[in-house]
Amino acid sequence: MSGEMKRIDEGAQNKRVVALVPEKGSFTGFLLAAMRFAGALRGSLSVFLPREFFLERPQKEIFYKSFLERESAGSKVPWEMAACERSWAGTLERLSPGEDVLAVSTGNGFLSVEDFLLETRCPVLAIPENFNREFRRVLYVSVSGRLNDQALGIAATLGKFRRCRLKVLTAGVSSSPSLRMAHARAEYFLNACKVKAECQVSLGRVKEAILKCCESEETDLLILGANETEEWKDHRFRSFAKALAGQIECSVLIVK
Repeated sequence: MSGEMKRIDEGAQNKRVVALVPEKGSFTGFLLAAMRFAGALRGSLSVFLPREFFLERPQKEIFYKSFLERESAGSKVPWEMAACERSWAGTLERLSPGEDVLAVSTGNGFLSVEDFLLETRCPVLAIPENFNREFRRVLYVSVSGRLNDQALGIAATLGKFRRCRLKVLTAGVSSSPSLRMAHARAEYFLNACKVKAECQVSLGRVKEAILKCCESEETDLLILGANETEEWKDHRFRSFAKALAGQIECSVLIVK
């Protein structure tokens, strides 16, 4: 865990939020949310549009650039805009799991959250189409004793630099040594990083507990992390994360 602590204190500014903008539609709300998340991480924003967009819609390109310049002036988040191929595959392959966060709009209509989880190893931030909130209330969930250090590290970064209200929920069907250990590790890590957080254990139906907590706490961002072993990085985790992202109104950060 010591490496994660070092990243919070020294490496947060290296984080890059990569926002993929579909060719059709208007996505200023999505870009604003992506920039806010980059600001919360003290990172930068890279906006990628299909190469055809620059050729066929130059006025929209100018509009997006003006919008980003205006928002960046207030938030001080550095940003860039670049072209990529329509398939996105080449762009996704170049993303770094440790340095990049991929931001996608769940209302884009061209790829699903599960598709993006299949195509890239970096964390995926799924932003609802009508999401227009700051990342003030963050919920990190550890499922059945599966603790993901990178996901917890991002949650701690948001709690430390953004000074948001952070809650850590360790959820499982029943109590177990691994569940209790995950809860204790999360508490120890956050205390060592001097991050204030409410830590709670929930036993019973995991999905229902998460949905209830998101609604009752008016959560802005839900963070889910896969276990750092292969058996939890398969279709079960992708399906579970996709289902949650489709049922709640907040943004969901999924860390594999």
